[in-house]
Amino acid sequence: MKKIALFFLAVCMLIPAIGMAAPEYTFVRIENLPEQEIGERLLKEVYKRAGIEIEVEAMSGVRALEAASSGEKDGEALRIWSVGEKYPSLIRVPTPLSALTTQAFVRKDSNITLSSPDELKKFSIAITRGVAHTKDITAGLENVHEVPSEDLLMPFVEAGRAEVALTSLENGMVILKNAGINDVVPVEKPLKVHPLYHYVNEKNKNLVEKIDAVIKEMTASGELEKLQKQYAADILKN
Repeated sequence: MKKIALFFLAVCMLIPAIGMAAPEYTFVRIENLPEQEIGERLLKEVYKRAGIEIEVEAMSGVRALEAASSGEKDGEALRIWSVGEKYPSLIRVPTPLSALTTQAFVRKDSNITLSSPDELKKFSIAITRGVAHTKDITAGLENVHEVPSEDLLMPFVEAGRAEVALTSLENGMVILKNAGINDVVPVEKPLKVHPLYHYVNEKNKNLVEKIDAVIKEMTASGELEKLQKQYAADILKN
């Protein structure tokens, strides 16, 4: 009798799991970056409208690229254009999903001004390992320090270990707020604005046309921009 009761208990526990639809695809994104959190939410909405269930896992930038390009995962939530040039196994969905800025942050008392990427060569710079847009803009420069996580960027500059920190504007502001740092500020203008694209591993190239059509439709209607602003406000507020 006891064995029968245990059997029925096991069956009852399985029923909810059987009824739940497993995600069809698993994508990755860079962890601890606000623009990537925004991208994840945008991507889920796009795929929902396409009638496809997905999940998105957060990883370090390097690990995410490895998982997506190798086919271990189904692709990247969003990355800059150059990722598609460097990783042929990642197929770019043509219409941008979002955008980010490459923004410089400096100490208030430094009197540093920056109006173009060319001026970066004058300074010592902190970037986060595995983040492509800051890696690209500092390519060939000598005095570049790669820190292992984003939350170390502003303390690095505050302590005088680098003169400039590079990240996105949204991410930098969140880091400053969370760390309670008041003597590091963004320079007036971004150094570069990057469209961000969704990438699928080549094994899922059949997705490209369908997902691109949804992104185009949401872009044309203004929904994509509206959602991006809403998600950005949510993240900064919380």
